[in-house]
Amino acid sequence: MENNFIKLTNAVYKVLEFFPEVDPLKNRAKDKALIIMDNLVLINETSGWASFQKEKIKVQILEDIEMLLGYLWIGKSQNWLNSVNYLIIANEYEKIKQQLGPVLELT
Repeated sequence: MENNFIKLTNAVYKVLEFFPEVDPLKNRAKDKALIIMDNLVLINETSGWASFQKEKIKVQILEDIEMLLGYLWIGKSQNWLNSVNYLIIANEYEKIKQQLGPVLELT
């Protein structure tokens, strides 16, 4: 599964090459993709964690995915990102969100 996260992050990096170098959106999207990958690996590879910690990280992953997709949507709107590439990446992140399952309400 970790290999899938790396492949998806690599795909995000490849499409971000079409964003202007000076646009801060490019670096924010790269950072967000790395954070998502780090957290996905963390919750999938770490055993013995309290479920509260895993739920907290799941919430963070879901928020980060939404932010990253928002960044990519802006890039798509600016014609820096092809619609097909956006849909493929968004679909892969949606699959990850479904794999995470329901998240407990943390208050």
